[in-house]
Amino acid sequence: MQLIEPVRPRFRGLWAALLGSWLMLGASQGRAAEGSAQAPESGVTARLGVYADDDQTTVVTSLVDASANVDPSVTLGAHLLVDSISSASVDVVSAATPAFNENRYEAGGRAALRRGASELSLGYVRSVENDWSSHAWSGSLGQDFASKNTRAELAFGYVRNAVGRSADEAFHRRLDSYQGALSVTQLIDAQSLVTLGYTLQRNDGFQSSPYRYVVTSDRQFALPETHPGTRMRHALAVTGQRHVLETSSVEASYRLYRDDWGILSHTAGLGLLTAFGERTDLRLRARLYRQGSADFWQKRYAEPVRFMSTDRELSTFWDALVGIKLGLHFGVVSVDAKVDVIYYAFQDFARLSERAAVVADIGLGVAF
Repeated sequence: MQLIEPVRPRFRGLWAALLGSWLMLGASQGRAAEGSAQAPESGVTARLGVYADDDQTTVVTSLVDASANVDPSVTLGAHLLVDSISSASVDVVSAATPAFNENRYEAGGRAALRRGASELSLGYVRSVENDWSSHAWSGSLGQDFASKNTRAELAFGYVRNAVGRSADEAFHRRLDSYQGALSVTQLIDAQSLVTLGYTLQRNDGFQSSPYRYVVTSDRQFALPETHPGTRMRHALAVTGQRHVLETSSVEASYRLYRDDWGILSHTAGLGLLTAFGERTDLRLRARLYRQGSADFWQKRYAEPVRFMSTDRELSTFWDALVGIKLGLHFGVVSVDAKVDVIYYAFQDFARLSERAAVVADIGLGVAF
């Protein structure tokens, strides 16, 4: 079960596109068919990922994650992550800021306790970069019912963000994020299951970018962008999975999103996972996303108003993703490689009408 991804003023949504945000709470998936209260394997995983787009932004992510079963009912885990970011995107150039290179460092720990059909998970993540730092606390409660044919899960969390501005020691802002999610997974028959989930997030504090400015259409004013101080975000999602043939499964999903800034979005996805013998598996997936703009969004502002933005992710746009992932398994060792291609079309963002990106990563895991 996943919550709405946290908001980041500079590259909102970029981390989710790369390797999936570690701040998305309740990252474990409910699996009623298998009984999710079973202890996961202990092991170590290392991953290297690259995000690159034609808007001159590149992110290289290195990740090491480890988990260990202390006893049959307790699992502990930790991870370290480093993002190396390089960008000269239109957001950077339009703010009269030179291209920049910087790193983001993240470390986190987690613990899971299982008792029969119940599971409690707790986690903490610390993230630091040049102009941003955060503390994230998360937790989830899971319970199996009806001989593990039904599973309910509640996830919750709090993220405290400190926002700064490069080379400006006097600039200090705060953003708090409160998050929660509820999901129910139901086994329909021996080959099918359905998950229904609702997520809620409230953001309080500074939600603009300290680097973006709005220039009025007559070029008389250049003012920092201003967003509302609060934001309530809701999402309702349904996912269906079905086992087909002997070694394959298909997945279909849909998510409806709405917030009090006026954004309404739809996300639809399809996936296929198939195995070739005991050592090889292949995943294919496709996703289509469409959203309308925020209530206060304008392609050009004729005069200063209370709320103004040049954040393209608050405009009307759509994107499409196709991806492939290949996994190889040799006893306790697993290797996988993934490539996703994403195309974005911005319908009312004056400085950029489209963007294409490639997300690739490779991982090595050892179970013990």
